[in-house]
Amino acid sequence: MNSNFKIAKFLTIKLGVCLASFCIVNTAIDACAQAKVLTYRSEAEVQMTHAEDYPLAFFLAQQAAKARAYTQAESLLLQQPFLKGVKLSAPERYALFNLLASDILNYTPTDANTPLYKYKLTYDTLKFPEKYIDYQMRYVGEIMSVGYEWSYDQALQSQIVDYLSRINAIGDENAARLLRVTEGKKLFSAVKAQDLLSEAYAYHREKKYDKALALTQQAIQLEPDYIGYALMKISILIGQFKADKNNQKLDEALKTAGTLIEKYPADPYTHFLRASLYLYQDVIPEQGLKDMEQAVALKQEAIPPIYYLVLGSLAQKAGKQSQSQDAFAKACALGLEKTCNISSVKGKIELN
Repeated sequence: MNSNFKIAKFLTIKLGVCLASFCIVNTAIDACAQAKVLTYRSEAEVQMTHAEDYPLAFFLAQQAAKARAYTQAESLLLQQPFLKGVKLSAPERYALFNLLASDILNYTPTDANTPLYKYKLTYDTLKFPEKYIDYQMRYVGEIMSVGYEWSYDQALQSQIVDYLSRINAIGDENAARLLRVTEGKKLFSAVKAQDLLSEAYAYHREKKYDKALALTQQAIQLEPDYIGYALMKISILIGQFKADKNNQKLDEALKTAGTLIEKYPADPYTHFLRASLYLYQDVIPEQGLKDMEQAVALKQEAIPPIYYLVLGSLAQKAGKQSQSQDAFAKACALGLEKTCNISSVKGKIELN
């Protein structure tokens, strides 16, 4: 569900040695001495005075490097016909660029003899979808989860920058240690949780669901208030449900989605998510329709056609044909052609 950049996968880090595109320049003799500069592709530099703060400085270097890659991607993407007339929010743009830099879109490297480095956009060919709506339908789960990641990372970056600016100015190690174990503790936990999620995602893609779930649970324990980890948990549970036909996994996914609704009642996606999960059931409870109706009501403007598709599918399975036809007609009007022929619309919505 979540398509995080897995930058660390491509990097080997050693103090004083420049490897691939990442370099750590050590300006002191001792490896644990002060004044290290993290440099990513000569584009991202983060000053840290205390070696113990390395994970936070490394996180900022990664984020700065991503921003460079997005700047490259933005001008390229916005010229593509499939985005003509499409209004994207900042999180949606982030998600699109992130997914471009992962493995969702097809690409061919410029130099076939050089290992493909996915975060540098130098490709001979890029195969984009014909319409954004097709892309949105296929990757609605990733778009939303990566969009949440954007908002979360923005806030986390700001907190880390503030923390590092203050601790870098502290010359006394005891005073620095006190700040690190008080204010810094939560920041280190947040960065550690992201590392765990990246590892969980790799296992998820390999369908090693038990390992992915265990790592995701650890991330949730470290950072229980971040919605992205709960979304990952739901994605893993649905993977287990589809692999083993274990209804307990679906029940747990529904329960987790319900917890998200309780935490974020004004977020339309939480209602949409649980409504979509009900489509895996043979009998649609009244709550499924209520969830989807609430999602549409909360979304108000710029309602994605997939919202009406899910609403129509739930109503159809619940035997409410009039409501189903109305929802499919609205999805059709928004460009979702598969809903224009009501008789051909059936089945559950697969949330990646």
